[in-house]
Amino acid sequence: MTTETDGTDYLRPDDNELPSLDRYSVVVTQTDALIIYDEAERDAWIQSDRWLSLLRRE
Repeated sequence: MTTETDGTDYLRPDDNELPSLDRYSVVVTQTDALIIYDEAERDAWIQSDRWLSLLRRE
């Protein structure tokens, strides 16, 4: 996984190994904050507040 200067993680099309989603837990709060917990690394973070609008894009 590569990180651009804006802090956004993305997978390049030529990446052969995709990360397993089994290691992540996700919680959506009442204020639509998206909290992601990486069980393998024991790390958590609040995802960008743009995630909801990106999912709703058509």
